[in-house]
Amino acid sequence: MSNAIGPVAAHRQEILASMAEPLKQVAVQMQNELTAGTRKAVQHFHRIGLLVDAVLSDQTNHYGAKAIEKLEAYLNIKSATLRDYREFARSFPDAAYVAEVQNRPTANGLPLSVMHWIYAARLEDTRQQKAVLEKSISEGLSANQLLEYISGEQERNAGYSNAGRNHRPPTTPVAGVTKIGKSAAKLDNYIKEVAEEHIFDPLAHLSADVVTPALSDTLQESRDRLAAVIESAQQAMTQIDTSIARVERIMVAKPELPSDKTDEERAQQSPVEPPVETKRRGRPAKKTPTT
Repeated sequence: MSNAIGPVAAHRQEILASMAEPLKQVAVQMQNELTAGTRKAVQHFHRIGLLVDAVLSDQTNHYGAKAIEKLEAYLNIKSATLRDYREFARSFPDAAYVAEVQNRPTANGLPLSVMHWIYAARLEDTRQQKAVLEKSISEGLSANQLLEYISGEQERNAGYSNAGRNHRPPTTPVAGVTKIGKSAAKLDNYIKEVAEEHIFDPLAHLSADVVTPALSDTLQESRDRLAAVIESAQQAMTQIDTSIARVERIMVAKPELPSDKTDEERAQQSPVEPPVETKRRGRPAKKTPTT
């Protein structure tokens, strides 16, 4: 473990040195209480996360309908925060590991906060999760500084890495239109079912101490990309409207075949070439009687 004292720690030491001896003793005692409280609080949040995970993972309706909403109202804690505690516990299921890391002082002399763990849990790779915690300890990063670092890493390593990739062309135009529809439905469902509760509402109540330049950049970039999607979608709608109009004109111009026509008669009057028949083994199929 690094013994280096960062700028924040050095500044705190200067303040402590400037205090009268009686005040210095009080300050140290208060800091010890706060440190012990933070360490205990993080372990409490970890246990709460395990309880939330048990509720959300239940498939038997053991906890009843709208369980997370009822917990939110009873505890006066937003469901998004409860889910954050859950992700913390799921990402770091070993309580002994949490306690061991939490008991280690950071370079600025302060313990990790629960937000350090929540931000680390947002990374998908277990090794990266532990690595950023080690970085926070050795460099004395605040939770805000850790969030900025993680945001930068995600943008460089993952983020929008697939944004400019080349897509495979569809096998048919119909398959392509179908994929456009499904992609639109997926985005629509995500915004309606996920974004309001887990993105926009938490952002509307975001504490000022977690607002960073990285967050501002991410919001602006997401808005720009969404605006580009809207523009592309409008162009696609124009093209689809044109195709709909053409298909409808063709359908109107087509002579309507009587329902009692055989497939052979329909094929002869259809501008589309019938598929080539392949020889089948076994008994020949019965012919449909004609009138």
